Amino acid sequence: MGGQIGHHDAVFTINPDASVTGRIGDATLINGRVIYNRSWFGKLMHCRTDYLIMGKLSRGDHFTAPLTMTGVGLEGALFLSRKPFGLKLRKQ
Repeated sequence: MGGQIGHHDAVFTINPDASVTGRIGDATLINGRVIYNRSWFGKLMHCRTDYLIMGKLSRGDHFTAPLTMTGVGLEGALFLSRKPFGLKLRKQ
């Protein structure tokens, strides 16, 4: 999946074991994971997002990306150093 943040590319590969690899700009993801982020009750109440990608970047920053299913893609935000960025991912 790939998206763009400002002038930087964000590329994530979600693996079958729920690990996530890729990069944000020139920083490589380290220990990336995707988790299911809400229960059936949370979905009913529209609390939280469907999924959450989290990890660390090679330059030392931690990041989270809460994502919701939209058709066949995911949409959400990328939080890096407490600054949110809009994020739309598409399957490639």
